[in-house]
Amino acid sequence: MTTSSSSLPSTNTHISTTTPIFLLSNISNYVTIKLDHSNYLMWKFQITGILDAYSLLDHLEDPTPCPPKFLFNHPETETQEVNPLYTQWRARDKALFSLISSTLSPSAISLVMGQTSASGIWKILVNRYTSISRSNIVNLKRELNSIKKNSDSVTDYLHKIKEVRNKLVSVGILIDDEEILHIVLQGLSSEFHSFTSAMLTKNEAVKFEELHTLMKTKEDLLRSATENSKEIAHMAMVANKTSQPMYNNSSTTQFGGHRGRGRNHNRGRGSNGGRFQTYNNGRGGFSQGNFNNGGNFSNFTPNSPNPQSWSNPSSHPSCQICYKLGHAAIDCYQHIGATDHFTLDLHNIPDNQAYTDSQLVSVGNGTQLPISHSGPIPLVSQSPFRPHNPEPTPEPIIMPLSTNEPEPNLPQPRPNQPEPTLPQPGPHLNPISSTSLSSPNISTVPPAPPPENPAPPPANPAVPLPSHPMQTRSKSGISKKKCFATSTTVDYLQTEPPTYTIASKFPQWREAMASEFAALQRQHTWQLVPHSSDQNVVGCRWVYKIKRNSDGSVSRYKACLVAKGFHQQAGVDFAETFSPVVKPPTVRIILSLAAQNRWSLRQLDVSNAFLHGLLKETVFMAQPLGFVNSTLPSHVCHLHKSLYGLKQAPRAWFERFTSHLLTLGFKASVADASLFILSHGSVTVYLLLYVDDIIITGNSSTAVSNIISQLFDAFELKDLGPLRYFLGLQIDYKKGGFFVHQRKYLTDLLHKFTMTDCKPASTPIATTLLLTSTSTDLLSDPTPYRSTLDRGLLFQPGPFALTAFTDADWAGDPCDRRSTSSIIVFLGNNPITWLAKKQHTISRSSTEAEYRSLASGAAELAWIRQVLCDLGLFLPSAPLIWCDNTSALALASNPVFHGRTKHIEVDYHFIRERVVRGDITLQFISTDDQLADVFTKALPSPRFHRLCSKLLVCSTDHQFEGG
Repeated sequence: MTTSSSSLPSTNTHISTTTPIFLLSNISNYVTIKLDHSNYLMWKFQITGILDAYSLLDHLEDPTPCPPKFLFNHPETETQEVNPLYTQWRARDKALFSLISSTLSPSAISLVMGQTSASGIWKILVNRYTSISRSNIVNLKRELNSIKKNSDSVTDYLHKIKEVRNKLVSVGILIDDEEILHIVLQGLSSEFHSFTSAMLTKNEAVKFEELHTLMKTKEDLLRSATENSKEIAHMAMVANKTSQPMYNNSSTTQFGGHRGRGRNHNRGRGSNGGRFQTYNNGRGGFSQGNFNNGGNFSNFTPNSPNPQSWSNPSSHPSCQICYKLGHAAIDCYQHIGATDHFTLDLHNIPDNQAYTDSQLVSVGNGTQLPISHSGPIPLVSQSPFRPHNPEPTPEPIIMPLSTNEPEPNLPQPRPNQPEPTLPQPGPHLNPISSTSLSSPNISTVPPAPPPENPAPPPANPAVPLPSHPMQTRSKSGISKKKCFATSTTVDYLQTEPPTYTIASKFPQWREAMASEFAALQRQHTWQLVPHSSDQNVVGCRWVYKIKRNSDGSVSRYKACLVAKGFHQQAGVDFAETFSPVVKPPTVRIILSLAAQNRWSLRQLDVSNAFLHGLLKETVFMAQPLGFVNSTLPSHVCHLHKSLYGLKQAPRAWFERFTSHLLTLGFKASVADASLFILSHGSVTVYLLLYVDDIIITGNSSTAVSNIISQLFDAFELKDLGPLRYFLGLQIDYKKGGFFVHQRKYLTDLLHKFTMTDCKPASTPIATTLLLTSTSTDLLSDPTPYRSTLDRGLLFQPGPFALTAFTDADWAGDPCDRRSTSSIIVFLGNNPITWLAKKQHTISRSSTEAEYRSLASGAAELAWIRQVLCDLGLFLPSAPLIWCDNTSALALASNPVFHGRTKHIEVDYHFIRERVVRGDITLQFISTDDQLADVFTKALPSPRFHRLCSKLLVCSTDHQFEGG
């Protein structure tokens, strides 16, 4: 009996064999595109949907092996009868082969040439185009974050974002709706500012489709408001001038005096000369008039059809502002004394800026409208006369007027009535902005003849001036101490002279220059050579510096010859210029080790440090002022050694000094190139170099003295004795340690800004003050500074251990919602490094923010451990990091990768690796005891002072233990 290896129901057999053929005949109706390198995602979306609907996708993605072609009687005996399962499988495979091939472009077909099965074609296409997409992930992410709306519609803008998002999803990069929301809001223009604020305050995540609906509604509202504002053409002016020029006693309409507009008030225009004309413009409430000294008064309607009744015989319109023919007042931009103008066209104000205040402006129909932009605009006068009391140039405003309500009817003045008294205007907008708004319904009309029996006007009409509030420094609570010059003479023995001419008048400075020049000659710094045209000659100048003691008294006068390095040319007289500089934490580490081990600190000063550096390039310099060779005045200096000011001078000096230290047995630190270590048996010596200042310390005073004597043999040094002043740090020695402070630096700073009499604040920042870049007024002068003069850091002996505190103020910046990280590291009891820095990216939770701070603290500890290893010191236990966020600690200790860590994956693995290796230990600490909290936010005074005391920040009169 003939058997087959498997069976297939008849219904399924019918579907599986006929469906691919049916689809093949109709594939052009289902798949509308041909696959190429640019549309793989759309092609795959269409074809997988079709194949999955007919249960054919498994044949491609998880293919079953091809059945044998012939049937078997026994397991090893093949018959000549064709296996029906083979026929069915082959028919379906070839149908899918043709179906897929028919949807490929010529470039895609060339990729699958030689394949014999549908699954083979599918595998090649997926591997080829998916690998291209994955290699482009970085570019896709960058493109996604750089998409801006600009002038695109909301639909087009969101379509661009969704298109890039789909490409990322196809290669396995999932981007949730919350992140998409932030990307969308980031690319919106300023007109969507209110929408952005509303979205950021939502607690629930917004779906992409819902976001599209909300943004489309907002776009429609903005478009409607813009179209309505363009239909309004009212004119609003506020005036406070008292006179207006009259050209050649023309009979054209005159405007002068106080002008104004207010809600529900009559509007009048009058002049101090007394003429006043009134008419009704047909809109029910607008009145203008003119009184003259004779008391004549006229009332007429400007809509008269008889042009002969006009006083101006010309048929052209006459401007009531500049008094010229050919245009109406509504089209004139002449300055008429108005304090502000309004316009609907932003192009009329070239130098405009957004108006951030919430004040409104009342227009002719009584509606109050918001102000959009403001800015200055020049208004050129056409008058041949100069005004007697010129007013400041008015400031224009763009105002989006959007109202179609009719203007209120105001009462008309009666004939022969005295000039009315204008009401006191309300508070004036500051600044109010303005422009001309074109209105086709307003026309200008010349004056009518005066009546026969005029009524005399009052002698002194009461017309109050508009009030303009002035904002002064005293009203803002800003006081600045007045400085009175008691003498014009400057004491250049207490102040550095700016030029050689001034310095040459003082023997102290002449002696300093002579000493410097003699040192240059002893070092054979240059050789005089004839000048030629192909030489790039660098200039030079004298720079003067007063060296002071730690108490501020004058130590010595120093003159330095500085080359003008900006005359140098790259590749001609200089190449590499980089030179390492000692890091501040390294200095504090050495101070902490010296305090713990009670070592002495010695300070050396290198005389003319840069003169010891050897130049590799050919450099020519002009002879120094005051020391020009009288026999060879036209020669130039061919430099053999470096000088201050040359671009390669720091590097040349550092290489010379480093090479000499290596001959003495020192080794350079890997973590800080300016730190050198000498370890010979039980003797350990540390040396720090900062340009020409040297700190040297060690466990053997004899070894330190021997090294200093060897340095004296190679360089010109000055032994300054115990370390007192270094990089702005002052060191006061006590019985149980030493005190590090910056009293002189802060005193000089306060003297500079005349703030020595200011009272110290209890906390550096007010706890109730919230500053933003948009809603907070800028300081009139942000440079003055006040700090605690007598405060400093206490360095004293303690255990040899590293301890760090890390904290974060989650979303503390109200402008961009980024968090602030803070770190402080202790070596024993002494703080050696600290920082407070805003994070580069936004954290979605407090756990992310705290974890980033934790990673920064771990990186800082790793660097400090490297410095200690270079010094030959090894910690008895792993460094300890204190953190007040239990979730962050759980993530660091739990090897399971959480979904919330996908945004901090690098930091996650960085911390985990060090925890597993035992490089760091993590511990929980309560927020009340978190020392790093003082760097992240403003704290109340009691808590601030308590944390400062734990940070060993104290006054100079602090009593050391045992002192």
